Amino acid sequence: MAQFALNNTNLRHRYFMDQPIRFVGGGDSQAFDKVEAETRRFVEAVYKMIELNLGQFSTDNAKTLVFLKSFLGPIETFMSPQVHARLKDWLPDR
Repeated sequence: MAQFALNNTNLRHRYFMDQPIRFVGGGDSQAFDKVEAETRRFVEAVYKMIELNLGQFSTDNAKTLVFLKSFLGPIETFMSPQVHARLKDWLPDR
């Protein structure tokens, strides 16, 4: 799951993972609380595994860098000032 999250999600997905959503059609709140707690533990374990794996990646591979930058945050954060200046007309306003 950690590999999937790293390679197929980005920073925005993490915001959704941090906020539980309940669709209630009946039942008791205790059942939801139990599942929510289990889910939080699972999500925390996934992101902990990602953190442990991040230290092992080589930054020599361009494909790996794109995945990492997408997962960790906006690509603008990782650009040098020179590249940012050259691309500023193409980047969204902050």
